[in-house]
Amino acid sequence: MTVGENARNSLPSIVRDLSTVFDEVRGTAGQEIAEVEVDTPASIVLTLADGRIVEWGAAGRDHEKAVALEMVLSQPGEIWNVSNPALPTTR
Repeated sequence: MTVGENARNSLPSIVRDLSTVFDEVRGTAGQEIAEVEVDTPASIVLTLADGRIVEWGAAGRDHEKAVALEMVLSQPGEIWNVSNPALPTTR
């Protein structure tokens, strides 16, 4: 896990948030998380075991984001942004 300078002051809450994110991603999308990068509390980025990248954004609406991720993972692309689960994007 990489935590940016702007996120270090919020580390206890970030760890709690990541626990929820991990549970949702593993339970809903069935994915293993290989790496986590948190530049700010609102910028959580997950790297899945297969190398694909998920721009999660801030914690919150985690179940909705995991469901959106599950839907987009079948699409071509390497980077998915599910920070707005109503409008996930890929590139």
